[in-house]
Amino acid sequence: MVVLPFALRHRVSAGMFWCHQADLDAIGGFDEPLVCVGDVDFAKRLKKLGRSRSQRDGTIRKDHLTTSCRKFDQFGDWIFVRRPGIVLDIFNQKKKTADAFYDDARSERLDDSR
Repeated sequence: MVVLPFALRHRVSAGMFWCHQADLDAIGGFDEPLVCVGDVDFAKRLKKLGRSRSQRDGTIRKDHLTTSCRKFDQFGDWIFVRRPGIVLDIFNQKKKTADAFYDDARSERLDDSR
């Protein structure tokens, strides 16, 4: 749900995609250096490619999909309420903030396991 505003703003779906290998290659795949919302970036570029070819895109709405929840498992939903500034920085691709946040979280997990 957190990515929903980004997806709506860019008028794309996010999460899981089906495309031909040639299309994946044409847009350069996923942008690995992005800190987060790489799926939204991917969807925007895939949609742009399709439009340039007069192809349609769509969203499957009636079936369900289970995705990885590792960040929610680690931080919980409340991280978005308790630390909105950090979350916003991460969504805005501020790598330094993301690295510090995730490094702190890893350190805390390591301390907890001792």
